Amino acid sequence: MNTWVRTIIAVIIFGAVAAGSTSVSIWRFNEAKQERIAVEESDKISVDSVYDDRIRSGLDPNYDPATYQDLAKDLESDPIHVDDYLAFDVDDEGLEAIRGELEGLDVPIYVAFINHTQLDDTDANLDLKAARIAHELDSDGATVLVVSPFGQSIGSKEVERDIRQRPEPGPDDTLTTTGLAWVQALKNAQPQKLEAAEPLVAEDNSDDSHELSYSPVSAISGAIFGLVVGGVIALIGVAGWGYWRREREGLTSGANTRSVNHRNRRK
Repeated sequence: MNTWVRTIIAVIIFGAVAAGSTSVSIWRFNEAKQERIAVEESDKISVDSVYDDRIRSGLDPNYDPATYQDLAKDLESDPIHVDDYLAFDVDDEGLEAIRGELEGLDVPIYVAFINHTQLDDTDANLDLKAARIAHELDSDGATVLVVSPFGQSIGSKEVERDIRQRPEPGPDDTLTTTGLAWVQALKNAQPQKLEAAEPLVAEDNSDDSHELSYSPVSAISGAIFGLVVGGVIALIGVAGWGYWRREREGLTSGANTRSVNHRNRRK
């Protein structure tokens, strides 16, 4: 088969598969986008997992403050609060050491040992939880330290304490050891007037489905996938075409040879 013919066939297959894969990618993206828009605009409640019904609770400005009000009252009567879930994760000696650090402060520090999960009303956002607790305090100025098995956070009321080097808990540190290190660091930080109130609602960084667009990167990825697949198909197609042509030429050549032999025998 002529080399130019094989090249043209390969290029046609190559380009067709590349263009086809990109078109399919764009079509599937647009289909998924329209489905998301339809879901957002409908009144139907759809829960795909045990977490989805809480996923925007931290974004709700009308969150229920009752839990935080109760926590704030507990802290004002006792500067240390321990969740029932964490009762066996703290030790009395460590709590007493923390209590000793909290006594006699002009600007009080409160410590809340809290268990948190993705199912709580801040979606496990400790910064948000600490800010909401501090907001409910009656004190003119205070700092709330929240300690959990998964991290630590600080909430501020009217004043803030800038810790230049935050304590890094070691793998063997207990919750009380961690809490003590944070309280000591907070005590060494001079309280400063808080210029702006801490946000009590998480910022919504989610994309509006109406504004979603098919990115150039996705188009390039689809084209590359098409080029790879197209290259393989082109090679197979050219090889198959060549095999078919050779077989056809072989059959034609064999038929011509038999015809000549037959004529020779008749002579």
